[in-house]
Amino acid sequence: MRLLFPDGNDDSSIHETLSAHHVTATAVRRALGQANQHSTPTPFSVRLSPSDVAYVSVGGIDVALDMADRSVSAHIIETGEWEPQVVHVLRKYLTVGSVFVDIGANVGWHSAVGSSIVGPGGRVYSIEPNPDNARLIAHTIQRNDLTNVELLPFALSERTGFAAFRSAIGSNGGFAWGNDPSFIDPAVTIVPTVRFDDLDIAHVDVIKMDVEGAEPMVMRGAVKMIERDHPVIIFEFSCDMTQRVGGVEPREHLRFFEDHGYTLSIIDRSGGSQIPVTDVDALLRDWGSPVRLEDFVAVYN
Repeated sequence: MRLLFPDGNDDSSIHETLSAHHVTATAVRRALGQANQHSTPTPFSVRLSPSDVAYVSVGGIDVALDMADRSVSAHIIETGEWEPQVVHVLRKYLTVGSVFVDIGANVGWHSAVGSSIVGPGGRVYSIEPNPDNARLIAHTIQRNDLTNVELLPFALSERTGFAAFRSAIGSNGGFAWGNDPSFIDPAVTIVPTVRFDDLDIAHVDVIKMDVEGAEPMVMRGAVKMIERDHPVIIFEFSCDMTQRVGGVEPREHLRFFEDHGYTLSIIDRSGGSQIPVTDVDALLRDWGSPVRLEDFVAVYN
């Protein structure tokens, strides 16, 4: 354990995972997949291999999942679904022939849902900078011969360049926050960043965006597309992550959508219905915990 976590790790489940198995690459991957890389960073990583992959079908597509990933894949393997409230909204706004951009695609579940809806005449752009997540998406595309899905293995931001990307737990991760991230931190990966407006996408109908607080940065690089196409935008929101990673006040981020002619709604987690936001200031005043997470949908008026 000291070798894997030089600064120590008190998570008993990680100790149990390692003690219950022979010390194989798979056992170590599962232990590392349970660790929070922010609080207990590790210099080690073990690459995904065929023995780590499971498949769960959605819309007739076998989605490749990582059995060592406790944050997303495990839930899908156990329940057969992921964020059903978001899927409900995708099914409302996507139609045959739509163009869907999945920003922060993670293991590709929503990309697969989109592919099954838009059909051969539509298009899905699956944008994911995490290398192992991108490998899973590429495998899903290959296994199912998905001709309507294009994998873009980089991050979107407000400028073309690079960023420090840090894993969190399992498949989750995001930009390393702070003014001076350590690029030689073993938990940090350098990923290329691209502006949405520089992508060669002629038209966009629906966007799903879950980039762990970097949403304001993505939007600042997508203004021309937003003003041209007025796509439906589904996005995750947290006051804490918006300030810490995105570098803006939560009010400013939500006002961005209103300033571009959008109406905001919170997506009800219990069924996917849309709860209109009539007053951003009142919403944030009663928001409660800054780490509270909700999914929003922005629809152009």
